[in-house]
Amino acid sequence: MAVSTWIDEGRNNRSISGALIFLGAAQFILVLVIAEALYPGYNVATNYISDLGVGQTALLFNVSVAVFGVFIFIGALFGRRALGTALTVSLAITGASGVGVGLFPETTGVPHFIFSVGSFVFGVVSAMLSYRVVRAPLSYCALGLGIISFVAYP
Repeated sequence: MAVSTWIDEGRNNRSISGALIFLGAAQFILVLVIAEALYPGYNVATNYISDLGVGQTALLFNVSVAVFGVFIFIGALFGRRALGTALTVSLAITGASGVGVGLFPETTGVPHFIFSVGSFVFGVVSAMLSYRVVRAPLSYCALGLGIISFVAYP
């Protein structure tokens, strides 16, 4: 049985999708905070988030961002019927880009840059597109946070 057939046969795919996306993001945020605390001299005002992917926090951060990407990508597959094409594609690109960030830390140069831009840009697009499928009041939060992230992106 093909994976796509197995995913399509599930009755709770929207719930599974949401749970995967939530768990991926939650573990990433938790590990991000831990990595920031462990990284010597790390300052959110002066350091890039990608700095956590090198040095003594590299393994922790890079595995976490790759896991985040895998969860987002698989969540997109599970939710593709409920989410619609645009959000599914945006989430899939966000997830694939997250895996790329984990595999190619900032010391790799161009590959890291491409994957990090993909992750940030399509993450923002996904947040804004999710407005259509998430129930209020979270839909307003998603749209607002997406807009804030878009405006704040360097």
